[in-house]
Amino acid sequence: MNEIARKKVSKAKLDLVQTYFMYGVDQLDTATVGDRTHAKPGYYHRWTMGVLQAAERRLKTGCLAKPRERHVLEGSWVRDDSLEPGWDRYLFAYLPNFHEYETNRDFKCRMDESYKYAWRPNGTAAAPKLLSRDGLCKAFQGFSGLMLGDSLSRQVAETWRMRRVAPKFGDAPGGSEMWDRIREDEGHHRPLRDVRPEGPSLEKVDKRDVCDGGETFQFLGDQRPYSLLEDSFVASDRRVVACESNFYDKNGHTDIRPTREDELYEWVVEASTTSRRPVFFNTFQDVVGRNIYEMFECYRGYVDDEAEAKKLATRDVFAWWQQELDELAAALRRAAIRGWREKQIDVRVWYRTSPPAAEAWIRYGHNGHKGRATPGFHQDPEGYPKGEPWFNEPGGAIAPLSAAEVLNPPKGSEWEYGHEHLVEFNRFSAEIFQKHGHGVLNDTLMLGMRADAHPASSAFSHGQGDAVHYCLPGPVSYLLDAMIGLVRDEYETPRWYGLA
Repeated sequence: MNEIARKKVSKAKLDLVQTYFMYGVDQLDTATVGDRTHAKPGYYHRWTMGVLQAAERRLKTGCLAKPRERHVLEGSWVRDDSLEPGWDRYLFAYLPNFHEYETNRDFKCRMDESYKYAWRPNGTAAAPKLLSRDGLCKAFQGFSGLMLGDSLSRQVAETWRMRRVAPKFGDAPGGSEMWDRIREDEGHHRPLRDVRPEGPSLEKVDKRDVCDGGETFQFLGDQRPYSLLEDSFVASDRRVVACESNFYDKNGHTDIRPTREDELYEWVVEASTTSRRPVFFNTFQDVVGRNIYEMFECYRGYVDDEAEAKKLATRDVFAWWQQELDELAAALRRAAIRGWREKQIDVRVWYRTSPPAAEAWIRYGHNGHKGRATPGFHQDPEGYPKGEPWFNEPGGAIAPLSAAEVLNPPKGSEWEYGHEHLVEFNRFSAEIFQKHGHGVLNDTLMLGMRADAHPASSAFSHGQGDAVHYCLPGPVSYLLDAMIGLVRDEYETPRWYGLA
């Protein structure tokens, strides 16, 4: 019957919504609520959206968003030995409410000099300087930005905070006393948590980032994937259906953040300190690196072939996250529309793509063992003698990569963070957000070139390191300035989402 209908519809040149092709007879046990007849809620959502999209193609009402242009940050990193951090990088390993405080990252970055590279966008004669403390307020006048998602998103907000807090740190309540404590500890290699001074005055020190007009960049929510759907994970193979409950048992209170739509509205609209609210969302490693591995661990208990078990786990986690991401993008659109109608706050949302982590290039050592570089792969970076390897002895890039190297990582390298899935993940995430009328900011190459700027690249004497985040100031600081420029340009255009 379906095939007859398909032929008739195709002959009449009408749209076909394939609602009955999403699962087969062999998946009735896993795709339905248990009665082999009624599908699980996620399928009804996908069917409904398919029908609405088909109707929109015919009616052209504008109710469903037209995909927006993707903004790709293209350029090169240029070395400038005159550049300085602007503050003692050790400082933020002491300040409460900073990621550096939690991870000792600035302690690990003390050997780093990656800040000596500036981002030069294509088409510009020279790399622009980073915006100053007051320059941030002037350039971002009238906006309060919001980062949602992962820890790298949090770093974008924190580079704003650092650049606003650090220059005036000594003038803040408790600042002078804290500088004395930091200097006393200079040169000691004991755990920083043993020497950090605490006190209510210090809470005021790291909250001086908001400009006089309310301009700021916030990070709200948790560093975990947000889940707006209930029981949306579906095991596509009946052999592993028992792992559906395992998915939520393992992840319900750790890697996945059950979220209500009114929470999103609070973060996106009610927490805004200005009438213009750009929002950027991204998450990757918490979805892929953790969940695929955990489901693979369960699946291989039921599937003999490990390669098949991993393939199934990857497919099912991706299918689950695409449903969740689709609902999140729709909820962010609804928040933007409601925010304008109720509070006249102009919300615009972007998906920020993920760059690769750097462990494929860094190859740092574990547990004190010496790391290794990939022989013969990375040679001749700009400014280094031809033919000389440009890895530090324990393994680690000491200059930015080229765009070609980012797109073609060393063969056979192990991806600790699951970044072998990066291209596909970025592709479908961007498409889903565009479908709902949101923008896309592609920073994959801009940040991916900076394998030299991770704590793991230069902090060999302090342990394994960190191949995902960046030393600050550094690449994320230039990303922030590029985002500010993008926001200013986009807000020159009419309001998004069909709002008059």
